[in-house]
Amino acid sequence: MITILNIERQKDFDEETEYAFLNLSDGPQIVDVFPFLETSFSHIHFPIMVEKEEDQYTLTSFTMGDMSEEEYQTKLSRVNKQIEFFYFVKDLLSVKKAKDLMENFPDVCSYFKEEPFRLLDIHYEDRPYFYFPDIDKRAILRTFDDRVKEWEYLCRYLLQKNCSSGNTWMYYKDFKREFLDILRKDSHPMNHGNFSAIINFFSSFLYVERPLSPTSRVALTTDKAREDDILKCLKTHKNSRTPFPKYKPTTPDFLTEEQKTAVKEAVACKGNLSIITGGPGTGKTTVLSSIITEFSSRYPGVMVALLAPTGKAVKRMKETLSGLPIDNFEISTIHKFVGYTSSFG
Repeated sequence: MITILNIERQKDFDEETEYAFLNLSDGPQIVDVFPFLETSFSHIHFPIMVEKEEDQYTLTSFTMGDMSEEEYQTKLSRVNKQIEFFYFVKDLLSVKKAKDLMENFPDVCSYFKEEPFRLLDIHYEDRPYFYFPDIDKRAILRTFDDRVKEWEYLCRYLLQKNCSSGNTWMYYKDFKREFLDILRKDSHPMNHGNFSAIINFFSSFLYVERPLSPTSRVALTTDKAREDDILKCLKTHKNSRTPFPKYKPTTPDFLTEEQKTAVKEAVACKGNLSIITGGPGTGKTTVLSSIITEFSSRYPGVMVALLAPTGKAVKRMKETLSGLPIDNFEISTIHKFVGYTSSFG
């Protein structure tokens, strides 16, 4: 059912509805049919005509004033594209975020219908505005190219989400299962037999162990390259000689023999890579505290970086080490220290 609303003045509009017409200081104008479209309706004067089909509004005409026909049609088209975009995102974004998106990426309304997956490339303070499942549910796949784009973004989404939880790669069987499950839930199911072809098609950004098996590892090529670089650095440090010959700690008497050995050899042992391991309550933090204290007493001008994989672990280290009588160390998460930011936070 289509309803035509011919609105002569602001007060003629139903004030009970969630949509509202506002006034500017320089005269009556339709400023806000939808909460975040403030600027797009400026200089549109009454009377106007709004068409309502089901629960969706469209601006069909407004008073031209001194506009040319070309300006009028351009304005009408732009406003209705923004209205369409509003209905596309209204369940995904807050009003503030939608307004920020419109202001920072004004061309978004011109392509979101034809290329909806491009929305996944838009970020706000290093975080995405949208996630793949939300866009895929709303996307209309018109061509095979649309389908390929959907698969590409889904591959990236799964591996980036996996990486944000601390894992560089996924098993092929898990990657395939999650990939097909999401497409099935989002009403775009795919035949299982075509999956290996997808993996091959996206070899430019997907790394897959060969020969292909259920336990083959799958990763983004960028993450694989980053991991290879880290491994190369670790091997280099492991095989190099220690640059701190003056580190000859005097271990406290309250340490156990194993803890004393760890304090002595963590820095002074052959190579620059040491691993101290132990269960909860075995004194790993106590050992770390002794290492930092002894090292700083011999190398007071060298900054020590204490890194942890999670914010919770960082907080725990700060609580434990805050009382040390030295200031040449910093405590941070690994990703913050190396300048890495994740789309998934």
